[in-house]
Formats: sequence, structure tokens, C-alpha cells
Amino acid sequence: MRCLGPERRQAWGHHMTILTTVYWLEHGLSYSVVSRAFQVPLSTVHRLVHQGVEDIAALRHSLIKLPAGPELEEVGQGFQQLANSPASIQLQAVCDGKGKFLQTFVGFPGSVHDTRVLKHSALYKEALYPPPGYFIVGDGGYPCIVHPIVIVTPYREPLQGRVQSRFNGCHAKARCIIERTFGKLKVRWRCLLTKALEVNNNFVPAVVTACCVLHKICLTAGDILEVPSQNFV
Repeated sequence: MRCLGPERRQAWGHHMTILTTVYWLEHGLSYSVVSRAFQVPLSTVHRLVHQGVEDIAALRHSLIKLPAGPELEEVGQGFQQLANSPASIQLQAVCDGKGKFLQTFVGFPGSVHDTRVLKHSALYKEALYPPPGYFIVGDGGYPCIVHPIVIVTPYREPLQGRVQSRFNGCHAKARCIIERTFGKLKVRWRCLLTKALEVNNNFVPAVVTACCVLHKICLTAGDILEVPSQNFV
């Protein structure tokens, strides 16, 4: 009742208007049958039903609308559950030259673009890293930006000359450390490879984060894992 707005001043009252209307809509009865059921004059039933239908229909702009933000993600997750398809969760990570994680951000579905994930991370929003005078080497899925953080990405195809080609070659050699790190992470913690991980989707970010923590502990302790190039992702 409250969602239909303030009560109008009328002889039969707002409650009677909605009650009569919902009864008429639910049962598909004639006005005369509703008149007898509520012991209300036929002309009054007609007026109440028309007023009630207009009041309810007026709610369409506030209740029937296209999703946005979190609501849009809920819609996607709903169809994913209907299709019984496994969800993939994105891991955004920054590592050092030895493959140790410096910062991780987990939780967005795999279908979300890298740029959107970046802009929702604390790394970007709070400009946590890198310090002035340094930059992050990022792949082509990220924007090449200088604010709020500095990210250097490769030149896009088609390349314009040998300088850009040489730059991209050096960029790829530097960037491959994160690819090797992701490969080692998946080989060391096989739960990240299986599609049958029997946990709720809401628990997956914690699982991935725990694997990242253990990965860094292993590297710090000198537990080095060699991974063939075919395992890189």
C-alpha cells in the first residue's frame, strides 16, 4: 500500500481502492460480481478499479526499469545460474621483478573489461602505486595513462616504424613476469584451474586471495617453482 503513494481523500478510502482493484485483477471477474462481493455499488466499483489501475500503472517508472551498476551484475549472475555455467573471477595483480605479488584485487566476473576492474580497485582510486618517477608495465587491455597512476602499455597494431616495434619487444620482455607469475600460481594451487570448485561464488575471491598470499610466502621462503611456457596464460 505504501508504495502507491499518499492516500487520497475519497469516500471509500485508498485501502478500498487498491483492495477492489487487486481483487478484480486477480480473479478476472465482472464489475457486478465484484460489486456483490464487496457490497459496493456497481458505479463505485467501476470508479475504484479505474483509479486503482491508474495508480498501480503509474509505478512503472520507479519499479520497472533497466538495471544499472550492482543491479546489472545481479541480472548477469541470475542468468548465469539459470544456465548453470561456471563463473570466472578476475585477478588483477601487480608483481615485482621476481614474481612476488605487491598488490591484488579480486572479485569482478571474468566478462568485465580490465579497464573497469582497474578503475574500481584501490590501486587506482587511491593512487597507491607506483610512487613518483616510476610506472607500471601493463598489457594492452589497460589504458596508457599518467593519472591517477602511471601505466605504460604497448603500442597498438599496426605499429608505426621500428622504434615502436622495438619498444613493444622490450615491453613484452618486462611484462612476461606477471604472466609467468599467474602460470606458477595456477600450477602450485590447482584449485584455481578446476571448474568444479564446490564453493559459493561469493567465497571465490577469498580462495584466490589466499592462494596469492601462500604464493608470496613460498617465494619468500625460497620455494621456487619452474613452469613450462605452455602453462602461461
